[in-house]
This record gives sequence, structure tokens and C-alpha cells, in this order.
Amino acid sequence: KVLVISKLNDLGLNFEGVEQLDMFNKKKLLRNLAKINEPLALKCVASLCKIYDMDDMKYWEFIINTAIQFKMVKYVFFSLKSHYEFSVFCPQR
Repeated sequence: KVLVISKLNDLGLNFEGVEQLDMFNKKKLLRNLAKINEPLALKCVASLCKIYDMDDMKYWEFIINTAIQFKMVKYVFFSLKSHYEFSVFCPQR
């Protein structure tokens, strides 16, 4: 989470700590990041979705489409693969 906070601060979205990020409305944060047309913003969206288990398909559709636009498909795939490898194919009952 600290690394994501650092990236968010680089984008001008200032968070002072993990507690502030944890309490912030994630959907609002993702909408704000979606407006920033930079690869770093895409990395933050992907990281936040992974960290906070945001499974709404609209976020993942945005991540994939933007990754294609920035030619970052490999980055998104490899950075998220380990996290979702088992949760997608072995859902909890």
C-alpha cells in the first residue's frame, strides 16, 4: 500500500498514510485515476483493484483496454497473475 501511496502522490493525489487510503472512497479514487491518461495512473488502478479486491468488471475492462492503448498488457498480466491465479480458477465456496 505504501508503494501505491507513493505513486498516487507522484500523480498529484496526496495521501499521508495507509489509514487515509484505506478510508478513502475507492470508487471515487478509481474514477479520478481513470481521468489521468498516464501509464502510472493505470498501474495505480490495477494495484488498487488487486489490493482491495475490486472485482467489478468495468474496472478490469478499463485496465485491459488502457493497457492495450499503452502497450502494457504484459505488465498488467504479470503484475496481477499471481494474485488472481487461484481466486479466478478456484473460487471460494
